[in-house]
Amino acid sequence: MDLENRWRGYMSNIPPLPDGKKSIGKYWSYEKTPSYILNLNVAKNLRSIMPNIRLIVMVRNPAKRAYSAFAMYTQMVDYYSMKNTWNLAHLKYNSLVMRNLLTGVVKFAITGGVGGSMVPQDHLPLGDQTGTAVEHWKYVSFPPNPQDFHDFLLHDRNFTYAEGPSGTQFNYRQRRIVLEGYYAKFIQEWQTQFPTQHFLIIPMERLWNKHTMENLNTLQQKMGIPVFDYRKVTTFDNEMKRYELSSASTYFLDMLFNTGDKILPMLPESKTLLDDLYCESNRALKAMVGGSLLKGYSCTGD
Repeated sequence: MDLENRWRGYMSNIPPLPDGKKSIGKYWSYEKTPSYILNLNVAKNLRSIMPNIRLIVMVRNPAKRAYSAFAMYTQMVDYYSMKNTWNLAHLKYNSLVMRNLLTGVVKFAITGGVGGSMVPQDHLPLGDQTGTAVEHWKYVSFPPNPQDFHDFLLHDRNFTYAEGPSGTQFNYRQRRIVLEGYYAKFIQEWQTQFPTQHFLIIPMERLWNKHTMENLNTLQQKMGIPVFDYRKVTTFDNEMKRYELSSASTYFLDMLFNTGDKILPMLPESKTLLDDLYCESNRALKAMVGGSLLKGYSCTGD
């Protein structure tokens, strides 16, 4: 089957919006995968079937995004426990982060385990197969201690953006925690496949605020598509100060992932380290958005 037919077959599985139709050219809901931006092969495949499309790239303060990603990987839903039950009490959460209790090293775990439990011998990081897991490695619990994140930054060796085309080497989760924040580098690579004017880069801080509904209308108008009134399918959560989709499934997922545990702010030294790492990339990103305000992004003067 050729690439276009495979793509159309994939899209046919995505459900429509409530008062839209499941057909190309109408309203579509969608699957999002942030790691697509990391892989130049995705851009090449996309160009081969849709060379004239317009692309929306949403970014977030990269330092905050990295910390959020790290925390997410300490609270991954065990989908096997979710498969045969809708009882939240039976669901299990796995952590993909482990700490060495003797050395303080924090690493990404290829195989997850329950936060706070000891790491089995056969799940230890490569190069650490000596000794017993009970004495050494333990899965980090959610919410993580900010020191866990800082120790991960200190001991991880995948910070530096590798020159040359991106690809599958960036899709490993432990690399994405930090590397995914080099937005400008990856956007520049995609711009080798699509004209610069085909990109609309949106800092999330501008879109998701008290004017979210108005911003969504403006965005749709700029895209030249029929304006869908998202007020029809959303409610405003006064406690969380945000809009949420109004559906039973959304309520379930909110119960599933928003456990009420508070994630503590990252340590100032972690933020300094990340701000330094993202400095040049943030400057390039600011130029890409026409010098517009990037509040809180390091080295942008905002």
